[in-house]
This record gives sequence, C-alpha cells and structure tokens, in this order.
Amino acid sequence: MSIDAVTRRDVFVVKRTLGVDRSRAMKTTDEIHFHSSIVTQSQQFGCPHSRDPRSAIAGTGGPAPSSTFTNLVTGEVVTRDAREGCIPDEFVDKTTNDVGALSMANTGQKNSGGSQFFINTAHNDFLDHWRSDLSPSQHPVFGRVVEGMDIVESIERAPVDAGNAPRTPVTMIRVTIE
Repeated sequence: MSIDAVTRRDVFVVKRTLGVDRSRAMKTTDEIHFHSSIVTQSQQFGCPHSRDPRSAIAGTGGPAPSSTFTNLVTGEVVTRDAREGCIPDEFVDKTTNDVGALSMANTGQKNSGGSQFFINTAHNDFLDHWRSDLSPSQHPVFGRVVEGMDIVESIERAPVDAGNAPRTPVTMIRVTIE
C-alpha cells in the first residue's frame, strides 16, 4: 500500500510499513495545512483546525469523540474514546523515527493519538516507543517517504512564524491510498 500525498509544492509518496495501519485516519487530511514545521525535527499535519492555516487552534484538534473507523488491515470496526476521540497506540514493531519516517502524533500520553501525523526530518530516536529511557513520549511509525523527500525538505526550509507554522501555508491537497 502506498499513500500519495499532493501538496501545493509537489508530490511525495509514503509507503506503509508492516503492521500499523494509520492510513484510515489519513483520509481526513485533504485540504489540511502543515501546521508545524520544526527544522531538523519534523513536519506535522492532520489537525482538522488547520484547514484555516491561520487558526490559533491549529494543532489542537482531532477526530470526534466516540466516532468509529474500520481498520483497513483487519476489517475491525474501532470506536475512538468518548473523551477526546483518541485511538489506542499500535506499537507492533521497532521501526525507528528516523529521516523520512511517518509517525503518529500524540500528546505524549498513552493512547492519545487521533488524526495528526508527522514526517521525521531527523533521526528522532527519543520518540521510539522502546526508548522510554530517552523520553516518555512514544510515537509509532507507520510509513516512510519513498519518493519526494526533497519536497518534504523544501517544506522544512520554508520560513515559519512564532508558532512554527509555515508563513506561506503549505496545503496537503489530497492524500490517495492505494
């Protein structure tokens, strides 16, 4: 399975890694802006509030509480938690948060992921779920950029505002899952 992401800058392609299937949540990313761009760390997107790139609450949203989705691998219907719409962590292997890895964003607390993702632009091993000696924040990797890493790097080089959002909005126009 590959995920073809089209931005206003160009296209990059992510291939899903074995085990974790977050592609179901990525269907919500059409017309979403990258809301955080931290040089030599990551590019983050997926917040529903970032449809407006200047929203003061971009980066704080997620799916509706108690909403459901179908796991594309198992066919299981999963209900998100009733409080914040979070989903259970899926730590199924030891794929590291290195350059080009697509990872689930969360609050740093257990089972706090929802709809936000980030592309690592550095080897952020302190985010690896088996490295709790480095940080309590754990983020499962579920994909890897296999084409267009230069596009991700160009987003990273874009000037940002005080909140780390690109000054000139970068829109995820479409995510296609094959």
